[in-house]
Amino acid sequence: LGIIYDTRDNPFYPTKGILSGISTKLTSPVFLSESDFIKLTLYGNIYHELIPGLVLAASLRGGLAKGYGATTELPIVERFFLGGRTTVRGYEQDTLGPKGSDDNPTGGNAFLMENLEMRISLGKGIGLVTFLDGGNVWVDTKDVDPSNMKFTAGLGLRYDTPVGPLRVDYGYKLQKEKDESTGELHFSIGHAF
Repeated sequence: LGIIYDTRDNPFYPTKGILSGISTKLTSPVFLSESDFIKLTLYGNIYHELIPGLVLAASLRGGLAKGYGATTELPIVERFFLGGRTTVRGYEQDTLGPKGSDDNPTGGNAFLMENLEMRISLGKGIGLVTFLDGGNVWVDTKDVDPSNMKFTAGLGLRYDTPVGPLRVDYGYKLQKEKDESTGELHFSIGHAF
């Protein structure tokens, strides 16, 4: 179940407006589910054209999930994951957050993420973006600590198409851990948010 509020002037190339929403998911054997949990996600994006061709875009997203009844651990497909071209650029897809003994991502029951972009139109359908992304995933809701967020900064190029911009972004890790890459290159269609 979800509610969306959208005042953007254009869904593919917003220059002003807000996009926000909340969604909930409740599962139970009563609803023919094999697990019992509740999941809540919230997001808010704002777009503001500072001068013609220069748009400031900001996003804040978060989520919590909790098992109840006989469910002590959420199914992996219901856990939160971050990292990649639409979340925290500079990390590989879904690799930010808790990892198992084999060093593979396990996801978590809580996440917090922020994105800030300056979108610059260079004309002829070409654009440049500078960004700052941050976020993390925590195993349990009680572990959430915004001071544990990981941040990346980067640059991106855009080429406008009828279905949104083709984009290439490079995100640089600002808090690189030992044995981590310096950053990641991401290719996609559409804005990150």
